[in-house]
Amino acid sequence: MRTGCLLLTVGCADAVYTLGYLPGDGTPSDASTSDAPLGSPDASGGTGGSGGTSGAGGSGAMSGSGGNAGSGGTAACQATRSEAEFKGLNLYLMVDNSIGIAFQPASVPINQGITMFVDDPANAGLGVGINFYGVSCEPLTYATPRVAVAELPAVAAEIRMSFPPVPLMGVGAVIAATVNGAIQYAAALESGDRDRETDVLIIGDAFFDFSCGEGITEAVGYARDGFAATPSIKTHVIGIDASLIDPLNASDLTPLDNLAAAGGTGRALHVSVSANSANQIYDALKFAARSAKPCEVKQPDGSVLEQLEMEWLPDGDPVATPYIWPRLTNAAACGPRTGFYPSSNLGYLQLCPAACDVIRAGPTGTLSIREDCP
Repeated sequence: MRTGCLLLTVGCADAVYTLGYLPGDGTPSDASTSDAPLGSPDASGGTGGSGGTSGAGGSGAMSGSGGNAGSGGTAACQATRSEAEFKGLNLYLMVDNSIGIAFQPASVPINQGITMFVDDPANAGLGVGINFYGVSCEPLTYATPRVAVAELPAVAAEIRMSFPPVPLMGVGAVIAATVNGAIQYAAALESGDRDRETDVLIIGDAFFDFSCGEGITEAVGYARDGFAATPSIKTHVIGIDASLIDPLNASDLTPLDNLAAAGGTGRALHVSVSANSANQIYDALKFAARSAKPCEVKQPDGSVLEQLEMEWLPDGDPVATPYIWPRLTNAAACGPRTGFYPSSNLGYLQLCPAACDVIRAGPTGTLSIREDCP
């Protein structure tokens, strides 16, 4: 929980009082050279501000000296803070509904895991849509969702009611048309809403139907093209280990790892069919949603980019000292540092990869945007 603050500004210098702790001003924009994973902590001490032409004398920081009083004149400026508002996230779930999945049996735990996920209050505001894939060779089948993407919890009941009562025909599922169609839907959705990012999430095993003339090789190509396109669509994969119907482990999940890698998400999350499969599915969905969290935040309305910096306050910080994430010029300036730079998405600020890693580690703190005086 972030400790409340009183912001006192005299002239154009500001100081933050936090339960007796008095940090000074943060690192100037483009000046931080810290490789620390959280950024540079606010420094203490410094000299006090001088009084304005109509104000009283400025008060110094811990080891600083106060300024002199002025007489008559203009009002002082004041720094502002606001909690960072992240770009929203949508997940388009594509669920294998082939006979192979039903016979494992994996259909029931998959449905249970999805139900746990959409009913979790912690996922409120997350956009979720769903479709099921089997033997259709038409990408349009998979570009048309069974339940269109909408925010939780409003869409949760509709998703729970969408699970097919019987599997689609075919031992394996058509994967290439599935990936192709899902990416088409995600790209159309993201192109129409610049405030939300849409990712594809495939849930299925490695039994593929090749009767359409395309297979996993082509699916990997569609995922790679989608990730490289504008807007960039990432493909996540939850791979089901067909242990019950594949005791010799003839089904290799490596192709699903390749699919995830091509889609920009590293590797597939593997789930073994067992009595605990529903919980594994739920955990895999949570992990995918956390790792997919967009690392763009809205620039506050009316703010001046050159006067902005970010403050990261980890939960449980015993000193309650925010870490300063400076404004950088572009992605190339990030290196291993935490910081941010103007996004190509107008009106947004893009976090550097190191800062993004901190955010995606979990709900472990508060990110604020501070606008200093000119």
